[in-house]
Amino acid sequence: MRRRCGAWLLALTVLGCGGGSNPPPRPNPTAAGLTAEGWTSFATDSLDAAAARFNDALALDAGYADARTGLGWVALRRNDFAGAETAFAAALSLDSTAVDAAGGSVVAAAGLDRPMEVESRGLALLAAAPGFAFAHDPGFSASDVRWLTARAALDLGDDAVLLAQLDVLAPGNGLDPAAADFPERVLALLESLRDSV
Repeated sequence: MRRRCGAWLLALTVLGCGGGSNPPPRPNPTAAGLTAEGWTSFATDSLDAAAARFNDALALDAGYADARTGLGWVALRRNDFAGAETAFAAALSLDSTAVDAAGGSVVAAAGLDRPMEVESRGLALLAAAPGFAFAHDPGFSASDVRWLTARAALDLGDDAVLLAQLDVLAPGNGLDPAAADFPERVLALLESLRDSV
């Protein structure tokens, strides 16, 4: 009898009672835990898995701002600027201090070609978090927000904002708004900074 029980236990283990490729069930998942899993997937560019975890988190807690922020960044990676805009707006309505959502909303507005929103959102973020760095991709930081803000200011003809951002990005740039070649020099400087910010 002892031998038969041992064989059954071994068979159950091998056939799916905790073995095989099925992950173990999550004990009492939380919105925070599921969102953390989503960010882990996001970091490896597993966007479908990331979106699924963020949505799972929202199913548990519809007011969890970081999960909405995650959905916004997934949408950005997919070039879905309208979807990103919606997700970031929802995140910021839940937590107005969510800097990762604020940073994403600058990018979404740029993707939607809304320079006034890029400029106002960029300036607000830089005032609130001058050293901003996206927590889940250090390649996106305050320098990128400044670049987007400067580009929007150029489109709007807002030389004061443009020069203020360029003075931080490229100190001593020698730009003079009264110079005849000002627009060309600004475009050349912005282009040279594009890959370095």
